[in-house]
Amino acid sequence: MREKTIVMIRFKSRRLTVQEYLDFSKVVLQTLQPLHPIFENLCSWGHKASHWTFLDKNLTNFDAIVFEHINDTDYTYINKDENDKQMHLDSYDSTGFSNSYSNTKKEKEVQVSVDISDGKGEGIGYINIEFPKVGYDEFYTETFCIRLLETLIKLTNAEYAVIVPDKLWGNVEQLYDKFWIGWFTYFSNNGVYNHLPKVKTLQRSIINEGTLFWIDSMQPDNMDAYEIEQAKEIKKTLETSQLLENHYSFS
Repeated sequence: MREKTIVMIRFKSRRLTVQEYLDFSKVVLQTLQPLHPIFENLCSWGHKASHWTFLDKNLTNFDAIVFEHINDTDYTYINKDENDKQMHLDSYDSTGFSNSYSNTKKEKEVQVSVDISDGKGEGIGYINIEFPKVGYDEFYTETFCIRLLETLIKLTNAEYAVIVPDKLWGNVEQLYDKFWIGWFTYFSNNGVYNHLPKVKTLQRSIINEGTLFWIDSMQPDNMDAYEIEQAKEIKKTLETSQLLENHYSFS
């Protein structure tokens, strides 16, 4: 079984109603479906284990299911009628909304998971995807990862994105205590392109007017000391440049 590999997309959170959050979440899942068939067979987790519910491939039952899964009946929601504290499609929540999706409950059964959070109107919104730990070698190819990142970066107008295997997560300190340097890393600041270390095995590209760069590795799902040292060198170079120190307001 492979080590954990996580995709993190970070973007400025918008103030969304429940319906707007549902619409956004549905678009995310619909956008993932053409990238790989595994995203066509997802279930909604909700806040309780008993909530686990299969979604139609066409997501025709999406709104009804996820509405119930994100509705915390003990919580106070923001409505036009200040005396109404229940959740409706036009309600807001000062902490935003979030929900999780996966194709199976068991990691050993080739699980892929997707978490989507947005709606609070300040700070960050995010999409997190955890890759399958068993099989599905195509997830660990440059072609798939570039297509996945390019799609989600453009969809969310992301400020930061990363695909980070567990080895880099656990062995490389965060840049400014905010950003992991991963196998793939994206910053919306295109100036990063010319401030990266001159390493032959480091690839780079401009996407959505930002910089995507990645470590060329033969074993991206189980990186060794060589890739770890490269990630540390990238972190040190970007810190020295101070290019990103005050560019992002979220944490």
